[in-house]
Amino acid sequence: MRLYTRVLIAAKPETYSQAETDELRSTIASAPGIEEIASVSKHFKGGYDVVVQLTDDSAESFLEFLWKAGYRSAI
Repeated sequence: MRLYTRVLIAAKPETYSQAETDELRSTIASAPGIEEIASVSKHFKGGYDVVVQLTDDSAESFLEFLWKAGYRSAI
């Protein structure tokens, strides 16, 4: 299942640094249900556009994992 979402960092404003992007990618890579990270890029209104390929029925656990890791999804 392909999931397109806007991800915001809950605790601080985004800096869009390479370190911040790498941290987000690393967090996403360790999330349940991830098959592929297709894209992580700056969103024009703030946050990041994230496109991932998930296993079937894993969207809820993926979004819950992001929440617990300090990221907020705006689908």
